[in-house]
Amino acid sequence: MKKHCIPKSYVERECCANCGHVFIQRMYDEGPYYFCHVDNSERPPCNSVLMGEMLDVMVLSFDDPRYDAAMDAWDEWSECREVIAWGYCDSYVKKEKNE
Repeated sequence: MKKHCIPKSYVERECCANCGHVFIQRMYDEGPYYFCHVDNSERPPCNSVLMGEMLDVMVLSFDDPRYDAAMDAWDEWSECREVIAWGYCDSYVKKEKNE
């Protein structure tokens, strides 16, 4: 017989953590961070090693202007989009199972 560890009244709420519009940035040492992507704009790389989006510092040194430009692009894109996991809005869309 399967043991129930959570209340039977448990339900999953429609919130940012399971919204199809939300980009979740995952890092090895912090996060996750949630970003509303309801406008479906082009998203620059988020500089996450875990997600395979790390800027190639072997090619771009920290004093390379392209490195600064890439970091600035992420900062500009993300600064007005960060949301909390349990937040919600009227634009919620259920996330597909394979995401």
